[in-house]
Amino acid sequence: MTANRVVGALQGRSTPAPLAPVAAEPAGEIRPAVAADATGLSMPSAAPDLSRELPHDVALLKVIAVDDAPDRYRFRLEGYFRGRMWSSTESDEKAHLRPGLAMDDALTADSEAALEAAVEYYEFIMGWSATKHGLGNWLRGLRAADPAGVRLIIWDDTDTGLPWELYRLVDGAAHRWLGEAFPVTRWTTIHDPDRHGQFSAFSEPVRSGGGILCFEDGELVAGAGLSITSVAAVSRADTLVELLRRLDDEGQRFGLVYVRAHGQHGADVRSARLGGIPLARFETLGLRAVHASGSVVLLNACNSARPVVDPAMGDRANRNFAEIFLRRRALAVVATMGEVPTGSSAALARSVIARARAGGVRIPEFLQGRRAEAARELPADTLVLGPGDREAIQDFLYASRYVYFGHPDTLFVLGEPS
Repeated sequence: MTANRVVGALQGRSTPAPLAPVAAEPAGEIRPAVAADATGLSMPSAAPDLSRELPHDVALLKVIAVDDAPDRYRFRLEGYFRGRMWSSTESDEKAHLRPGLAMDDALTADSEAALEAAVEYYEFIMGWSATKHGLGNWLRGLRAADPAGVRLIIWDDTDTGLPWELYRLVDGAAHRWLGEAFPVTRWTTIHDPDRHGQFSAFSEPVRSGGGILCFEDGELVAGAGLSITSVAAVSRADTLVELLRRLDDEGQRFGLVYVRAHGQHGADVRSARLGGIPLARFETLGLRAVHASGSVVLLNACNSARPVVDPAMGDRANRNFAEIFLRRRALAVVATMGEVPTGSSAALARSVIARARAGGVRIPEFLQGRRAEAARELPADTLVLGPGDREAIQDFLYASRYVYFGHPDTLFVLGEPS
């Protein structure tokens, strides 16, 4: 298989690219002006172009942490599309500080308090979006550049906890949420010496032999219809340890690896856990069957792709469970950026598998459809909330928690087991 390798890491760059055409140098060689439009500047020949090998209708947004003052954490944005680059300006970046309210605070409370917290975060993310003018202009430029639709890759290694799919894109009197306006693919830096500076997802369709290796925590599938066995035959592991042991056997072949377990976020690689197993322990696994099979991996657990930036490591690198499987050559990973509810998460897994069996599914478009469906149920405003409005807001927030890591062109086809 040939990886789509978009070369040119951004390491070492400490200042954003200019937003105005480059004028003549004060002395020495004259550098020609660089043409600009709503999607950015033409790429200077020496600059890394992260759009170079992407499909013509795919743009890439990179979120980059900036530590430039004690006790202050902010980020800047760079966008790449068809050989052009946009970056947030210094004045725009003053609004790019770590948000004071985290989405997971709104989704972990109990019952009535959870609904109130969801409304509070919904109002918060609208207000937060309103000051991100540069990002809004770039996204509107993408939509204008291709009426047929642009697909978006978001490469975010920061630990701000921002749900980019919930960015509110205003266009005149109308607005759309980023996650319903674009099919979104997420990316994370792969901690591999040959891949860490690249968008290195495989672009071939995933056509598997159909075998599913599955571990489901009994507590999470106790209700009727919560197990994927209601829609597919599986090879079941009784424990997550057993599943991981089987994935270390390169003679095994699986089209889909499915994990349904509790996930716990932590501030370090010891406290972040999937199915009770620390993230640090996953680092020791070879997962040879994942590489040999070219599997799709569905980590149906809370926080399975949420960034862990461990201060003890001293490198501000984003470590997460999805990255481990991508590094071990999974062709795609579907995971979560936070807390997810039992019922709807089970329904999502069953729907992905059923569609993959019935001819194939493009997962970014599938997730976009789920977000759009939830958005249609939202109230017009929050001034007076009627029956069901708070539940609709909560459901919409949950719908943004699932993300896809892979290539935007991939069609996931799950054939019958051989």
